[in-house]
Amino acid sequence: MARDPKVLLLDEPFSAVDQVTRRRLQRELALLRQQIDIPIVLVTHDLEEAAALADQICVLHNGVSCSKMLLMCFFVGRCRRWWRAC
Repeated sequence: MARDPKVLLLDEPFSAVDQVTRRRLQRELALLRQQIDIPIVLVTHDLEEAAALADQICVLHNGVSCSKMLLMCFFVGRCRRWWRAC
């Protein structure tokens, strides 16, 4: 890890591990977030993982950032058909 980084970029950090290890690493990341005072950018294709670990989420679809309202609709399951129109 770089000395005194301004941001921590994690690009699919849990993609190549089994589910048990993935959950353990996610818990460790959640603890790490409480100990360090820098932004963490987590790139993932797993929306549940993003929701569990993030303070803010930006979903990209075809290179365009989807609105927060649309994302909330997706998570509560009321507007899934709108997700494709994002």
